[in-house]
Amino acid sequence: MKRNEKTKKTKRKKIIGIFLIGIGCCSILLGMKNKSIDSFSINNEKFIGYKIKEIIENKDVYPQELVELALKKEETVDFVYNYNKNIKDKNKINIDKEYIVGQFPLFIQWDERWGYDRYGDTYMAINGCGPTNLAMVIVGLTGDTSITPKVVADFSVQNGYYVENVGTSWSLLTEGAKAFGIQGEEIPLSEKSILSALEKGQPIIASMKPGDFTTSGHFILMTGITEDGKIIVNDSDSRKRSNITWDLDVIMGQVKGLWKFYV
Repeated sequence: MKRNEKTKKTKRKKIIGIFLIGIGCCSILLGMKNKSIDSFSINNEKFIGYKIKEIIENKDVYPQELVELALKKEETVDFVYNYNKNIKDKNKINIDKEYIVGQFPLFIQWDERWGYDRYGDTYMAINGCGPTNLAMVIVGLTGDTSITPKVVADFSVQNGYYVENVGTSWSLLTEGAKAFGIQGEEIPLSEKSILSALEKGQPIIASMKPGDFTTSGHFILMTGITEDGKIIVNDSDSRKRSNITWDLDVIMGQVKGLWKFYV
């Protein structure tokens, strides 16, 4: 009888422990959803790391949008953490080392070289996927390393391709692309269209719906096909997602617009 009672007590403790962990996880998720910085606990360094801890403790010296970015996307923590250092150190952007003939460079929108710059009503790091993707295409097709994501972003704003509170207009990928010596052409939403373009060496920018790549809207760049038929993707918002290949049916289930590019 004593053993049974002890077992029951142990089970109760486990259940209570699991319940409390569940409450803790829900609290964290709700805090992120509501973007409430002050609701985050900064005592558990093993969970959030010392850099995110410092960002939160000194949140008044960081733009709120970037603090929220760091809390939402782990990959951006270093970028946000270095904000005050790099905002004062504006050297000329050089992307020569990233260009390899016959390939499309991976540019990240939260790269410290341009991610702190404004793009319309927000930062390149947050909403700069459109110009960043187009810059990858331009450099890959033309070899012109003077065309950085910052250059394309400035062109987009100056020529009305950035829509306030919305983001990059799709017309940047067709009308706007011509200004950089390339042609952008919208293609049907089909596997056949994608495979046909990629087999010809024509990169494809895809506008994505919420799913594996975004919670709202996002552009990605498809650059090729592997031997086993998977799609090579440059995702300007994630090195991790760019380092894996993707099944075409996964992409097709989330895509809402496609544009192929050529000279």
